Amino acid sequence: MLSAILLLGITVILSLESIRLCKRFPWRTEFSHLHWGLGAVLAPFIWGLTLLLAMALTPGSSGILHLALSFIFFFLTTRSVALLLPVTGTPTISPPTIHEKHRWVFGALATTGCILFLLALTTTPLTQNDGLEYLIVGKYLFQTHDIFSYPLISPEKNPLNFYGPWTHPPLYPALLYAANLIQNNIHDIGLTRWISPWFYLSSVFLIAAVTWSSSKNLALLSFALCLSVPLWSLGATTALIDACTLSAYIALFVAVCALKPDHKSYPLVVGMISGFGMWAHSQAILNPLVFGIGFLYIYRTMPGRYIKNSLIAGCTAILIGGIYYIRNTILFGNPIKDASPVAQLSGLDMNPYFLVSRGYYHFIDVLRFGYLKMWFNYEAYNLIPWIFLFALCLYFCSTRKPETSKNSSFLNLSLFITLGLFASIVAISLLGTTHYIKNERYQMILLPLMICFAMQTLTLNPIKSRKVKIALQGLLGLTFALSLAGQILFLKKSWAEPKQSELRKSFMDTSAFLGSWKDLSLNGKIISYKPADSFLNDIPTTSHVDPTLIPLYQIKNEAKAWAWLKANNFGYIYVPTYIQPTEYNTALIRIIGNPSYTKLIGEGPESQLYQINQSANTAEYVSLASTGAQTEALITLGGRKDLLAIPAGPLKAISPALKYLREWTQELSTSFMLEGRSLPVSEPLILKTQLSGFGRVSLHAVFLDKDNQIIAKINLPDIALMDPKAPFTLERQFFAPSGTQSIVIKVKSRGLDYIDDAKVDLFIMTGTPSHD
Repeated sequence: MLSAILLLGITVILSLESIRLCKRFPWRTEFSHLHWGLGAVLAPFIWGLTLLLAMALTPGSSGILHLALSFIFFFLTTRSVALLLPVTGTPTISPPTIHEKHRWVFGALATTGCILFLLALTTTPLTQNDGLEYLIVGKYLFQTHDIFSYPLISPEKNPLNFYGPWTHPPLYPALLYAANLIQNNIHDIGLTRWISPWFYLSSVFLIAAVTWSSSKNLALLSFALCLSVPLWSLGATTALIDACTLSAYIALFVAVCALKPDHKSYPLVVGMISGFGMWAHSQAILNPLVFGIGFLYIYRTMPGRYIKNSLIAGCTAILIGGIYYIRNTILFGNPIKDASPVAQLSGLDMNPYFLVSRGYYHFIDVLRFGYLKMWFNYEAYNLIPWIFLFALCLYFCSTRKPETSKNSSFLNLSLFITLGLFASIVAISLLGTTHYIKNERYQMILLPLMICFAMQTLTLNPIKSRKVKIALQGLLGLTFALSLAGQILFLKKSWAEPKQSELRKSFMDTSAFLGSWKDLSLNGKIISYKPADSFLNDIPTTSHVDPTLIPLYQIKNEAKAWAWLKANNFGYIYVPTYIQPTEYNTALIRIIGNPSYTKLIGEGPESQLYQINQSANTAEYVSLASTGAQTEALITLGGRKDLLAIPAGPLKAISPALKYLREWTQELSTSFMLEGRSLPVSEPLILKTQLSGFGRVSLHAVFLDKDNQIIAKINLPDIALMDPKAPFTLERQFFAPSGTQSIVIKVKSRGLDYIDDAKVDLFIMTGTPSHD
């Protein structure tokens, strides 16, 4: 509790000092109040940079010294910059002239969103892979007190043998290190999970503040809309770095649009904020695009001023934020290449595999869920992009009537930047960079800008048509209904008692499974396909992208690969319920799950631990008889999350044209009856599938009792079928719960993904003890 109070106090003090600095910026009169919001957003950036400076000057020194120096450098930085900036005076703000009704409705929306977010933050277990990886780095920095040990590309030097070949700047890991120092504990997540919400909440307040002086109702509405974005809020509750990245773009966007562009300090301030933001994430290397696009509009009739201010802002940004990218270029030959040498192996075909596994191989899906993903992945972005389109139509209608149009320079500029960034993302994707197509988190930088534009448009162009008002109210109502339903379902999984909470029970079972490794008397090293889970049990593993495994991946024969594993003292393989190219396109695909080479010794809700056999397995096993298979179509909502599945009848009755909709799912169910046979206590069942087709396919198992009631469900691996002409064979093992009388294996494909043929067999070991 004391450490939490201390972190809160540090946050308040640093934010107030940052706000004091931002008050010196050359604000436009109507936006002078934004120094409060911008100061709150910039505070963690300035602290992170001064902490990095302290760690760089005194590597390996005590954490107390690093904290003390970071605070000294923080105040020296803010006071020095404030002295360099000329005093601009304090402009006055005209209060809104329109009396707004129904303030309580908008206040209730904002309050509800805030309460739901805080509930999710305090009850959601941290299971996201990326969040756990960053926590591992924060833990290692606490152990070494040395920022030069980042990135973790020498796994033999860290206790968890973690390999993280990132070129992301270390600002976020440094703040996690500071949180660990304050709580003086690296075994509990504790304060580290509050760093991402610091970025998130300050950014949301800044977005709301943009509209505050002109419309309190719309400011509250923008606050509630920000909280309704599932991907943004989920990232903040699970310690992901996305909130930090978005804060960088939001801060620069507000600075470009709300400061006086004719003031001599304008390009310096913009460049400084851009430089701060470039330390957030390697994605923020595109941060200067914001002022580059904005300056095009601001100085469209002054090319000389455009060139001059662009050079000043650009040089300032590079001086502050470009240092780390220059270092990456010197060390790795690329400023933002986050990839292991394993990814360069020609036979792995990582990029094609991920495009197929995520459904981006067909032009229609690339267009709909790639370039235009924000408008169709509602489970990630809600309906914010559709609200933006509504506001865009309203904006263009107002421009057709110049005599009544009230569109401001801020509004025009914000639209120009938003559309310019979107065009840049499309251009970058067309040039061959697929990150913005296959990753929902990368396009999320546009959402806060869209909310800003929409709220400003509604402020300056009040809707008079009753039909248009009803349409807007319906769109907003649906947006909040989707958000509320999703958050309630999510909280139901995470907030109930552990025995009733699906999410917390899954996390507790996973933690118990990972913790049980310490009782296994592990003999040999572990290859892990989810090395971030080492944070939960402190057991070192070898990442599947560790360069030491390159000789293994170059072996094509499974018997020789098995021999290599034993010769190099690998005794175990840890796999989640998805297959990576380092398994799919190597001999390991014929080793993992194959009882001749491996045996399942433990499994959690979403992962399994296999022991590598030290000698050939001669145990016999017999096939379970299948009672038949059936195919049907489902309507699945919620994107890849499958939030809701609605039966749609036999597959043959479905029109082929509907396959162009990803919501249509084809499901093949194969049932197996035990027919009085006893299931073994310690021996797993063996699943063998042979699939022909193309696209992403997922496997699932359902266990039924004697009354045909569901006992349990488990997810088996997702597969990307890459070659429709070559059948793909997969073996996996799993344990069946006590009381199981029949098992249903389900094979699912969606949209244009298809299965031509599927052969599913289930085997049971013989000669072993059985259940009572």
